[in-house]
Amino acid sequence: MQKQHITLWLKVGVIKYLSFLGSNVLIYGNGCFIKFVNINTGEEQRFVANRHCVNGDGIRDIRGHRSVNTFAYTENCRGAALHVKDYPSFKTVVTFTSEKIPIYHTLKSGCIII
Repeated sequence: MQKQHITLWLKVGVIKYLSFLGSNVLIYGNGCFIKFVNINTGEEQRFVANRHCVNGDGIRDIRGHRSVNTFAYTENCRGAALHVKDYPSFKTVVTFTSEKIPIYHTLKSGCIII
């Protein structure tokens, strides 16, 4: 059984992925972490994607929705899935997987680039 670790703080070195969720939440991440920062209040939240069967296996790309409190990210592994989550609860809205398509490469302006 895999132990779930609790992340108390997060320092992202090189920011590879940056997006907005709505008009006031900045999303960025690296490795297996996504950080959410409300630019109006300064409130921060963290999301960890390090369990393949639950939240994914690392972060390859992140995108937030402009008007709905949802965000999407792709895994950074072979046979990657595309996860869509609710914010701020992080409940799964939908997860897309495919055995025919080996990996979802990136998310761009609401499109999946394969």
